[in-house]
Amino acid sequence: MKKIFTRKRFFFGSIIVLLVLIYNGSYADISEEELKGSYANENSRFVEVDGM
Repeated sequence: MKKIFTRKRFFFGSIIVLLVLIYNGSYADISEEELKGSYANENSRFVEVDGM
């Protein structure tokens, strides 16, 4: 009985880790234009750092 519980725990733990890795690998950055539209106003100024 304890062996079955350990296998279930391992299986569900593996699924959770796999889902977290898939989520982190598929996350996309927010575009510069979208950020400027949300947070910039007429008083905003930007500094170029490392070509960005």
